[in-house]
Amino acid sequence: QVQLLSAGGRPAGETAGSGHGGAAVTPAASFAAVFQGPRQMQEPPLPPRRGSVRSASEFRRNPRLWLFPPSLSSSKAHLCLRLSAAWPFAEVRALDFFGEYFDPAFCRLNPDMTVPVLEVEDKVVTGVSLIAEFLRERYAGDGDGRAVLAGHGPAIDRFAGLVEAWDEELFSGGQPLLGTGPLANQLRLARLRRRCLEVMEDDAASDAGSSSEDEEAADDDEDSSCQHSPAGHRGADGLSPPRAGRELQEAYIRKIAGLQLLGSAAEKQSQSESRSALQSNRRTLNLIWATASELLLRSSSGERFLFGAELTTADAFFVPLLASIRAARPRDFRRYLKLNPAVQRYWARMQDQEEAQVVIGLHAWGLTQKLVVKQMLPCQLLGVKCGCIQGPSLPEEVEERIRKAQAELKMAQG
Repeated sequence: QVQLLSAGGRPAGETAGSGHGGAAVTPAASFAAVFQGPRQMQEPPLPPRRGSVRSASEFRRNPRLWLFPPSLSSSKAHLCLRLSAAWPFAEVRALDFFGEYFDPAFCRLNPDMTVPVLEVEDKVVTGVSLIAEFLRERYAGDGDGRAVLAGHGPAIDRFAGLVEAWDEELFSGGQPLLGTGPLANQLRLARLRRRCLEVMEDDAASDAGSSSEDEEAADDDEDSSCQHSPAGHRGADGLSPPRAGRELQEAYIRKIAGLQLLGSAAEKQSQSESRSALQSNRRTLNLIWATASELLLRSSSGERFLFGAELTTADAFFVPLLASIRAARPRDFRRYLKLNPAVQRYWARMQDQEEAQVVIGLHAWGLTQKLVVKQMLPCQLLGVKCGCIQGPSLPEEVEERIRKAQAELKMAQG
């Protein structure tokens, strides 16, 4: 675990909407009209929101965000936190994509073993859309506070949903992004299998210890008429409570099944299906740019930001997308800017925004480099390719549970 930041920025005690003197914000054009954009485009169906909101084991006064710096979703969540009123007392931590993701401690925090994850108050929130929603409802920053008062809340949600519908890896032309691709998935599977085996061994050792203690207790109390229930081993009904190790096993099994299914689906995808997906993704991206341009041109703040004179959740979703396109396809990025002058001016203004530097600044790239060097990622991928790094064999009973989990995932996906 690498601590990145001890956050600070907005003065402590300043709340959403403060310092504005009650100035009225003139609503921009209706968002439905904006979404018509280029008339020949049809708005794509928005993806279901992924993630969950679960109860935490303890109350956390200072929010903590877990992320992987190169991840687009992590960048969105990072900027949402940076714009929120929670930023002055928040902390941000980075995980490497192949080791700490699968550590039992993080698995207990988020059994899906994905980022971003926000620990806040008595909640653990996963999924960028749910994190953004939680922060805006509970810790709205100045921009979001004013935009919601002006009636832009649903419009911001709609724009963020549209940005979420865009697939970064498809746009890259099928070229694996950092932390993705067949070799990266094989490395993750090897790590997952090793962790699963370790948890099983720890669980077996715990079982042996518990049995030994129970036998000793039974010998001591064999003449007693009272039923003995050793603390920590038996519940009120006399049955052993579920072990944490079993829950971890199930989490690892589901993750292994999901990654294996993802790899096989990518191999089976036909050329025509791939071409259709690429075209649909390109239409979604075109619509995002067109919508952003119209929002900026119709803004009452002189096209400063998407929903007013201050940054909002909509900007927190849009800026990482722009940064991702700039990094993956610089020529396309320049072409899009030329076709959308309002966004070009917006991007130029964004370079001067302190908040945006967590996504577009050199600091963000430096964090990524540190993680890559720390894990010696190129060497590990080479090891996978040469067959030097392989996952351990698991008991047949566990392999059968993995196959069953894969079948359940296939049914759920239709």
